[in-house]
Amino acid sequence: MYRKALAIPAAAVVILSGAAGAGRLTSPAHARVASDTYSGTVSVSDYQVPNALGGGGLASAQTNQDLYAMVNDNAIGIDNKGNFYADLASAVPTTANGGLKVVNGDEIITYHIKPGLKWSDGSPITKGDWILNYLIDFSPDYGNVDPAKEIRTATWSGNDLVLHLKGVVGSAVQQLIPSPFPTAYYEKKYGATLPASMLVSWDYAKQTDAKTGQIPAGIYASSGLKKLTTAWISDNYISPNDVFNGPYKIKQWSPDQRYVLEANPNYTALPATPGHPRPAIIQQIVLSEDGTTYIQDLKAASTYNTIDSATDFNPDNLSDLKQTKYQVVVQPALGYELLDLMVGPTFNGRPNPLHDVRVRQALNYAINKDIYLKALFPAFSPSQLKLTSYIPGASLWSIDKQLPQNDYNPAKARALLAQAGYVTSLGSGSKHLNLDFVTTKKTSRIKGAQIFQRFFNQVGIGIKIRYANAVGQNGLFSSWADGGIQNHHTFQISLHGYTENPDPDEGALSYVPDQISSASNPNGANVDALNDPHLTSLFMQGRGTLDNAKRHAIYNEVQTYFYQQMYNISLFTNPDITLYKGTIGNAKPNVTQGGPWWNTFQWWYDAGNTQKALFS
Repeated sequence: MYRKALAIPAAAVVILSGAAGAGRLTSPAHARVASDTYSGTVSVSDYQVPNALGGGGLASAQTNQDLYAMVNDNAIGIDNKGNFYADLASAVPTTANGGLKVVNGDEIITYHIKPGLKWSDGSPITKGDWILNYLIDFSPDYGNVDPAKEIRTATWSGNDLVLHLKGVVGSAVQQLIPSPFPTAYYEKKYGATLPASMLVSWDYAKQTDAKTGQIPAGIYASSGLKKLTTAWISDNYISPNDVFNGPYKIKQWSPDQRYVLEANPNYTALPATPGHPRPAIIQQIVLSEDGTTYIQDLKAASTYNTIDSATDFNPDNLSDLKQTKYQVVVQPALGYELLDLMVGPTFNGRPNPLHDVRVRQALNYAINKDIYLKALFPAFSPSQLKLTSYIPGASLWSIDKQLPQNDYNPAKARALLAQAGYVTSLGSGSKHLNLDFVTTKKTSRIKGAQIFQRFFNQVGIGIKIRYANAVGQNGLFSSWADGGIQNHHTFQISLHGYTENPDPDEGALSYVPDQISSASNPNGANVDALNDPHLTSLFMQGRGTLDNAKRHAIYNEVQTYFYQQMYNISLFTNPDITLYKGTIGNAKPNVTQGGPWWNTFQWWYDAGNTQKALFS
């Protein structure tokens, strides 16, 4: 999972209204209706087409996550600012209410699960449905092994689901949010039966192998779980007969055309907006799977008459989006663009210049972010986007504004390079610095790479630019098995985007040495081969306490130290940009990975087209 508390200052939100269709802040009078009624149809669009709703076939693309949020609820949720809210649980576990405590050095999290919850087919959500989550996650075929082995047990005490962790994990409430799986439906659909004894509790010591962290073959093969899990892994879960527990369920699925969701008549977990019915239908309509065509289609009057909200935009789309009739909502978010630096001691069998902090600092001083951002995104002021901390400014954990925003100083860059033993102009001397630079084929990155080449050339650094596919064989972000450039550390500088978690502890494993990706650790997240004992110590201190004041102090130090060591060069924030017509009441744009349609349980339809997006 992801997340933590995020406050968005009102002044940081920009609403740009198109030439027509701009709504008023006030809404028309509505008769008070029961919270479980539904009325109206809302249509949304995204140029990426979702291919799955659940099961192991659920893709990681944001559009799949947007859809998943409409049909599934978890124990707790994350709102549009990154705050927790009670969902299937009646309260968010905290130290104040006793739901979060440390006993004998281990963290205990207690979720008070609401009674009487049902799946969309009317069957009850059982205690075993919550345990099945862990059985599938740790099964050998799915293999979602937790590298920190955080969960010792998951047990029940009355209506309380109790997670007993191994030690203390500062962001565990965010990372380990429980979700139920519909056991009875899976057993029927996949023709597999699980012994009731397996569904009583989860015990890491008893139900996993010490070496692999997965369910031992004897237990796994003899239980029917293997049949269920392997079927679930290949299931895209897109049938109207499939079972969900959120406010909506599938009514129709037309691949590459649209999906249609209808009201879940058995949904009781969260109330609708007082006085308003939820939309009876929410559908995604595919305008185009080509990003450029998608933007142009949104300018058409026919699209405005058909689509109520659209998403999945980049800063360079802003000028075109302002030509539509929609409200264009732009706000700071947790996504950002960076230069990833591979800082391991060797590269291609030779000493790696980027292992030297002076070289990394020189790269940063050679970059003029103001010029770079003006060239890429003329519709924005550089001050709206530029970033120094690796934790984006939209996060309450960020100290970005306390750090230099534009370090451009070519004289300083040359001095540092000279200290490191390199010449500082092209074509002179014998020790030139030439670095491998990789990025994707996205238009703004191709242009950006060429700008960086000019910046670096001015201080004597040459770069060899490679443009790679994002995924697929030998792609920039491909798996170890597929020859991924990042995973194999076959880059020195990598220009790409990244989305930080609201609680930075969840991303900390990307920078600790035991997570360096390798043949023996192909899923390791540390693609930069970073091994800094001081940084690791800070991360472990932040992880090892539930005191948020202490954790904030630690992460303030982390960000300052990370900047001083220049372990990456943070470039700019990728703002969240969403189009809204005034037909969606209570739309709340989201800065987290939850996506702009995270709160469909609170939406309502206004045929009068008078609504504006909310930020509270």
